[in-house]
Amino acid sequence: MSILHKRRLITALIFNLLLSSCQTHLAQPKNFQSQEVRAGEEIHQQILSTSYVYTEPQVNLYVSTVGKTLAKISERKNLAYDFTILYENRIFSASAPGGKIYVTTGLIDFLENEAELAGVLAYEIGRVQYRDPYFSPSKKISNGIYKTSA
Repeated sequence: MSILHKRRLITALIFNLLLSSCQTHLAQPKNFQSQEVRAGEEIHQQILSTSYVYTEPQVNLYVSTVGKTLAKISERKNLAYDFTILYENRIFSASAPGGKIYVTTGLIDFLENEAELAGVLAYEIGRVQYRDPYFSPSKKISNGIYKTSA
């Protein structure tokens, strides 16, 4: 992949992050967060049942540290963000309700520096901040993740 193509991809990711930060935060019922966390955990279990998790401790710590540093300045600091690396050659990232963030080994290999990783993680954290008004805890999110990974 050419440097120009990589730059365009990174620019698109940053642009999407900026767009997601412009969305309005939707009012949610009191118990929405607990429902959201449960839905995210269900989706997480589905993903774990169909994907291999990359277990290299140093890489996982690195991704988690970058992600949690970004999460500290997010609007929803009270979520227990969980960063999971999936062993997959395809280049993608995804998020699920309740602060579940996924990146692939293909994406990590594709990125050239920490700033690019931070851009991807910030985008996914941003997706968790501003929810779709038609949020369906299981179907919509899991369908998006499976479409991306197919």
